[in-house]
Amino acid sequence: MDGAFGVCPGIVASGSPGPGIRLHIGCGTNVLAGWVNIDRVGRVPGVVTEIDATSLPFADGSVTAVLAEHVFEHFSFAEEKLVWREMARVLCAGGELVIEVPDFE
Repeated sequence: MDGAFGVCPGIVASGSPGPGIRLHIGCGTNVLAGWVNIDRVGRVPGVVTEIDATSLPFADGSVTAVLAEHVFEHFSFAEEKLVWREMARVLCAGGELVIEVPDFE
């Protein structure tokens, strides 16, 4: 699992993300245990509103997983570009990225 940023700190022997920093961007009310649940509006306990997805306060390659559920449609095109860059920057080599977007068809 060595990559541009070294060994992913949360990749277990099976090659799957294990414990480590896991980001849930745009969590809404879906707070996941063991994740940093990020949203612009904190409607429920456990949601972090101080983190800006366009400028994530995590070191390069320090995040083992990123989940972005139905959030990209809420970013402007300029913000979206920054969020993609930030997710790529903080995600470790071998980390997991899950993006869910609505199907408008």
